[in-house]
Amino acid sequence: GFNVVLFANNHCLDRGKKGALYTLDLLDTLKIPHCGVYRNAKEREERYPLVLDSNGIKTAILNYTYGTNGNNIPEPIVVNLIDKPTIEEDIFKARSKGADVIIACMHWGDEYVRSAPERIQQLSQWLIDKGVDHIIGNHPHTIQPIEIREDTETPDRHVVVYSTGNLVSNMSLRGTDGGMMIKMELKKIL
Repeated sequence: GFNVVLFANNHCLDRGKKGALYTLDLLDTLKIPHCGVYRNAKEREERYPLVLDSNGIKTAILNYTYGTNGNNIPEPIVVNLIDKPTIEEDIFKARSKGADVIIACMHWGDEYVRSAPERIQQLSQWLIDKGVDHIIGNHPHTIQPIEIREDTETPDRHVVVYSTGNLVSNMSLRGTDGGMMIKMELKKIL
């Protein structure tokens, strides 16, 4: 039931270069679209942003992480880190690939807290201002609020999910025993 795998997260290099390459090979063998980590810069250039076509709607999936738990990114692997100039270029590239909608999947925030810190709220607004339509975040291991932001100049509405919590977890800290899934219906207005 999983159609896309997001790989840019703080654990993507826990098993080093060998683990990252194994994961990429497995996903490719299974023909599961993925984004966020690449074998090299050429592969990232060719495959990113990931644009999927479903029912005539082209959806670009962007995926970034705040870091890799202190693990150095071994060359030539590329991990999409949260970097505003790069993200801005990727948003432009997504639109130039014909994306009708852009969803940024962000691995961000502070673990074990139930609300997004100010810096994350500001980053979410920056993403929307630069052209992202919706944002789905994770990393804190707790469910955090969802916002629907109205565009002041258009009838557009933007969903901002700060953290979906845990899908599967053996954590016992308060608030880490749940998670949520998000369902959005996208309609193309001609």
